[in-house]
Amino acid sequence: MKPVEREMIYEINVARSRPDVYIGYLKAYLSEAKEKLQNYDSDRRSYSLSTTYKTMKGKTTISTDTIWFNKEEEEVKAIESLIDDLKKQGRLTILKPDAGVYKAATLYGADQDRHEWGAKSQR
Repeated sequence: MKPVEREMIYEINVARSRPDVYIGYLKAYLSEAKEKLQNYDSDRRSYSLSTTYKTMKGKTTISTDTIWFNKEEEEVKAIESLIDDLKKQGRLTILKPDAGVYKAATLYGADQDRHEWGAKSQR
């Protein structure tokens, strides 16, 4: 496994086996996120457009929705949601890397890249 992959397993295992410790880490992160939200430039706008095409009885209608997005607000909500989930979860056993699963996942990822399937082709 690559060092970054080992670090990811370690962090997942802390969240699973010691959710109270991981919540402490998240609370510090939450404070930073809330500070960024308070300093958010309200003139900055982020959005995405969602276009839907419907055909009924040979007639196609097109509707476009604008979805406004505030990255800082979404980050605060995500951290708060994770903290709530970890409080309910309790302690779980740790995950141990498995060479066979790792090899299969690596081959699968390489196959996706080779065929340009998945997230890359959906952009």
